[in-house]
Amino acid sequence: MSGMTAVPIIPEDDLALAAAWRARPTDPEQLARRLSEFLTGLRGLAPAARTWRRRPAKTVIEADDVEGLAKVIRLRIAKDSRGAPIPAMGYLLDLTSEEVPGLHVHLHAGQTEETVESSCALHLESSCTALRTPPEARSLMEAIVRAFDPDWAVWTSGLLGGAEHLTDERRSLGYLNYGWRDAMLALDPRAERFHRGAIARLGDDPELRDPAPMLDLLDRLWRSAARDPVPADPTRVPELHRIGWDLGFALVDGGSVWRIVDRGHVIIEMSREEYVVWTSAAGRPATVDGSWTLADANERAQSLAVPRPEPILRALLNHGLIAEVPALGGSVRDFCRTHRIETLMPVLGAADWPIGAALIGPREGDGIAVGGTTANVYTIGPAYPDLWSACETVASTDPSGASTPWFVAEQFLRESQRLVARGALSLQTVDAPSGGTA
Repeated sequence: MSGMTAVPIIPEDDLALAAAWRARPTDPEQLARRLSEFLTGLRGLAPAARTWRRRPAKTVIEADDVEGLAKVIRLRIAKDSRGAPIPAMGYLLDLTSEEVPGLHVHLHAGQTEETVESSCALHLESSCTALRTPPEARSLMEAIVRAFDPDWAVWTSGLLGGAEHLTDERRSLGYLNYGWRDAMLALDPRAERFHRGAIARLGDDPELRDPAPMLDLLDRLWRSAARDPVPADPTRVPELHRIGWDLGFALVDGGSVWRIVDRGHVIIEMSREEYVVWTSAAGRPATVDGSWTLADANERAQSLAVPRPEPILRALLNHGLIAEVPALGGSVRDFCRTHRIETLMPVLGAADWPIGAALIGPREGDGIAVGGTTANVYTIGPAYPDLWSACETVASTDPSGASTPWFVAEQFLRESQRLVARGALSLQTVDAPSGGTA
């Protein structure tokens, strides 16, 4: 099973209670019963949270209305651009409390694809102060575990839920953590047995105001501390890379349209503004040379009628849907080890100019000219578990013997933006860093 983060895209200071479990076929009625159990438990802590509004439509449902919940879950089956259901992708439901501002529930479950995980997350904005306390956090954790029987669950922040702060299994750490007992005891020797596992508490602050101790624990327990001696180039602005595969429209009843993006094995539903900002990070227009940067993406999104793209860019960066990669340095290798490529168009052959270049595109006469190094990585990359492994192979087969994985990776990343922008290439996350060599 692939690991993933169940934490939704939220501002860094917001909190989330997220639970994830191995994907299994589940009908809407079963999901509705579990969701109703959780919402009813939540109502015990926040009595005002009686009804929930489905987004983006206007249906209002009582927390204990299992039949009503099943109906809206059934309506929210994932669909392709023609409106045909995609059962393998399950159901995607977003609810907002009618009575408690800033309280949201995200459910993605019922998938039949075993390489993904199902999840349910409670998003608590900063205004939900009454629920962001130690007793309430513990009660909510117990409620979501009882309701959904997850493999793991976490009470965390938008910052700690970001892609750069995940464990090798792509899980988040937080104030409260639920999972197998041995793993929880490694986090907290005082972890208490609960349900089929245990709950570990890290620190005393459910607001997670200081993430430093959590990040230190993450480095010591679950993440490789190996860094590279090659320094980054401080004179160059980090380049921006868009992560994921645009799967097109997901038609929602009532005529509303959402966008679906696939980041690794994770299906993510985006708002229109998030989608516009995400696509703005794809690369410069073909008539302009150079790299795409965070400032470029911000300017581009504003020109496409997104008035304040900065918070959205930060959230997308935090969740690994876009990435800033400095020139050279350990960050380049780290990025290449945690990402792989999917090629979506053929290599058409040699380009007329420049010498040694190749054309990639849908058909003759409509190709993108890239260097020979980039073309080699593009050709073999999909067969490798990560981009770094492909770069090592291309470097090792250079007849001159002068190439290095660093050179290959830098050349490929520099040209990959145009390929992503034209729909020829998709960068995807992988489950964990590969071995590789420096």
